[in-house]
Amino acid sequence: MKYRIKKFLKSIVLERYFSPKVIEINGTQFLLPRFDDIGYPNLTMNELWLLDLIKNYLPRIEGTVIDIGANTGQTLLKLKSVDKNVPYLGIEPNSYCIAYLDKLTRLNKLKDVQIIPVGVSTDNGLLTLHSYSGNFDSCATVIEDYRTRRVEKKNTIGVLNMETILDHAKPEKVSLIKIDVEGGELEAFKSLIEIIQNFKPSILIEVLPNYGKMDSRWQRQLELEKLIESIGYSIFRIYKTKTNILELAVLNDFGTHDNLNHCDYLLVPNEIKENY
Repeated sequence: MKYRIKKFLKSIVLERYFSPKVIEINGTQFLLPRFDDIGYPNLTMNELWLLDLIKNYLPRIEGTVIDIGANTGQTLLKLKSVDKNVPYLGIEPNSYCIAYLDKLTRLNKLKDVQIIPVGVSTDNGLLTLHSYSGNFDSCATVIEDYRTRRVEKKNTIGVLNMETILDHAKPEKVSLIKIDVEGGELEAFKSLIEIIQNFKPSILIEVLPNYGKMDSRWQRQLELEKLIESIGYSIFRIYKTKTNILELAVLNDFGTHDNLNHCDYLLVPNEIKENY
């Protein structure tokens, strides 16, 4: 009897913590694997405004989408809900996220998906990933002292420049680049310059607030703005709710603010600026 009860309780635990769950995005059902604390944000699937952006604001995606900071596949699932055939190149250095992405991709039989288990920088090498809340931390960054919070864990990760990554991935065309790297935008953008100039993709980028011209963040932001201007791109701030785009507002620069809801930007070539 004790054995049967123990087995029954174990089955409940396994069901609760490890069995895939079904969610629906844009009319498409996906299976979500779960293990440890990885994948729980996918159950609620926040930031559905990105789905609205993809469907109603961006040009038709006819080439590879490069997702720098793939995390646990939130962008991947939204893209595949719109077009299951869109080629996707996800770049993610966190080994826990990589394991989850692999399982997510196999479980849903997603096609044309490549996951590269590294970070993006200007040079090839090793860096330290600073995490503030354990193994899975969406705020983890390679930029030392980027946040004032106490670092709980440090992991060594590999980083590659985009030339090396694309020599392996070999996309024929790049339509969209998403950059969400918690402070490492400058290095990622520098590494992308040639690709951006060749393919003229739309770029979705998160740039966190500098909170009143914090020295290090402010200087990095200024340098990033100069790079964007030098390659002939315009900056649009994305005003949105949790589910919809409210407005794309053109800016001269990222400015100084402390609003975490104003950190998402769309960068587009100047020649199509008027389309927005």
